[in-house]
Amino acid sequence: MAVGRLALGEDAADTVAALNNYTLTLQMLGRYNEAEPLALLALQHNQRVLGDINPDTIATLSNYVAILRNLGRNLKRWRWLEKHGTSRGKYEATTIRQRLAR
Repeated sequence: MAVGRLALGEDAADTVAALNNYTLTLQMLGRYNEAEPLALLALQHNQRVLGDINPDTIATLSNYVAILRNLGRNLKRWRWLEKHGTSRGKYEATTIRQRLAR
């Protein structure tokens, strides 16, 4: 991943996609503490470059929320969603909240 970051640059879509995929792998391995800061980095990048309502940003948000849930950080998750949500983002946060409640 470091080689891709050097070759493509920090803001390249492929770099962020690789970072998000890596966080998914860490999740599958149960390594949530390692995945959390990387998922947040990917989310912040997508918000900055793509905007809050881009499908890639929403997918990255869902990934980040899942990590926080697995870490038992519900309060942090909802405060983050409330602070950073747009009208579409708040809709997505509600959808994610309902999905997590199942």
